[in-house]
Amino acid sequence: MRKLLFVLSLIFTLVTAPMAGKQINAFAEAQYLKMDYATTDGFQVSWRNLPNKDIYTSFKIYLNGELVNPLPAPDASEYLFTNLAPSTAYEVRLEGNTGDTKQYEEAISVSTSAPVQVKTINSTGMYFPKPIIGTNGVVTINGFDSETLADGSKIFIMIADTEFNRAQLDLTSEQVENMRASNTSLSISFLDARLVFNMNNLKDDSAATILLTKVTEDLTEAEIAISSIFDFSVKQGENIISTFSTPVTVGFDDIEESKYNTKNLKVFYFNETTQKWENVGGIYTAWNDGSGKGLVATKTNHFSTYTVMEAAEQTPVNNGAQTPPVVSNGDQSTSVETTGSTSTSSQNTKTASADTKAVQSGGAAKTSKGYPLPNTATNSINFILIGTVLVLAALLTMFIQKDKMVINHKK
Repeated sequence: MRKLLFVLSLIFTLVTAPMAGKQINAFAEAQYLKMDYATTDGFQVSWRNLPNKDIYTSFKIYLNGELVNPLPAPDASEYLFTNLAPSTAYEVRLEGNTGDTKQYEEAISVSTSAPVQVKTINSTGMYFPKPIIGTNGVVTINGFDSETLADGSKIFIMIADTEFNRAQLDLTSEQVENMRASNTSLSISFLDARLVFNMNNLKDDSAATILLTKVTEDLTEAEIAISSIFDFSVKQGENIISTFSTPVTVGFDDIEESKYNTKNLKVFYFNETTQKWENVGGIYTAWNDGSGKGLVATKTNHFSTYTVMEAAEQTPVNNGAQTPPVVSNGDQSTSVETTGSTSTSSQNTKTASADTKAVQSGGAAKTSKGYPLPNTATNSINFILIGTVLVLAALLTMFIQKDKMVINHKK
């Protein structure tokens, strides 16, 4: 009986232990298979950082255990799933094969997004639609009835960091028409760049594209830039609109207050003709969230390439009002509205209303690093511990009985 107990305990331990070399990584453990983005009817996964790709002759990708057709090419590094149900969890499994031999296997759990429900924050008409990021950084917005926009509405679009150095917001002709009719302004956040654009600056009601492109090429004195360098542009069809009747606001966020004399922090644009940076003014606004960071923003009547630099005392070239009307902090999905006369950094604070937080709570709860992973824990470790305890108990019983047999034999 004791030997049987020992054998059963040993078998239990071996069976419940993870199988070396054949275990599929759970969502929280996957090293190379990642989700890029999700929409209400699909998502994209990638394995761009998978090492030694040249050893694989093919990849196989599965959705809920079913092989997807067509298969990715051997040199593929991403796959886009479409025509899926909203608010639904799926298992995606990727295999890397060399000939008929499977060399790599990982699986993750991915969920499609819930249909967007946008709430009006207050009577002035503040909207927070969730942007949908497609291929090549193309962004669209939906989930709200643009026909019911209140006059003077403000639409805040917070675009998450992507693998691309640009955000391309595509607006349909219907959206443009209704936004222009309601005198709507767009407040766009992408990386550390901020843009406030009044839609009546567009020439007509045709579809429009607004581009925020991070500049990576070398420019004169670019090394002294405090923020990222961004090129802002807007076009309708083939027409690029570069000057505006209603000033737009450009700004840059996440600037550490302790490192600079904030009174000298200004927005500069790159003059293509002179190949020099020119000061267009700006106001530093310190957030009151304890981060020690803030925003530098200014108004301008034309689009160009902009950044933030520390300037000597001089008159900005636009000589215009510098108080940004409405900007948003993309990292924390909160809004700031500055009114009245030009304010100093100590007078400007970052505000987040309870209604704004209520909008954020409509999606998945966020942690400081992003959305939480699903609970993928298993009971394997518990089984291993139970098996170990049983083995030790069996061994202890055997030693006790052996000692008793020796004592009895001596008697």
